[in-house]
Amino acid sequence: MFDDFTARSDMIAQVGHQAFGDDWLKVFARSLPTFHPEGPRKAIAPATVQQWATGAVPVPDWVIRALPTMLAALVADMRSQALRIEGIVTALVAVEKDLLARSNAARRIYDA
Repeated sequence: MFDDFTARSDMIAQVGHQAFGDDWLKVFARSLPTFHPEGPRKAIAPATVQQWATGAVPVPDWVIRALPTMLAALVADMRSQALRIEGIVTALVAVEKDLLARSNAARRIYDA
């Protein structure tokens, strides 16, 4: 595990930015309580996550241990979302083909 104080802070910031984007503090804070070792918590304040990321306070061991599970859950959610989006794209392509076929049929009738 990460024993170095700065490495832990850097890891939190890097994971947060890469996994959750610009508004990562809030999303990270919302995602983490489920993984608390003593059972799910109601909330973790974004300010707490910011303190961890900036090195103002030490990152608890349980947070570092929770990262792989938290990220695996995020990846599973992203895969599921990607499949739903692919389904939407497939449906839109079918609609586009249908519209094109109707347009071509209308032109043939009009040109005849």
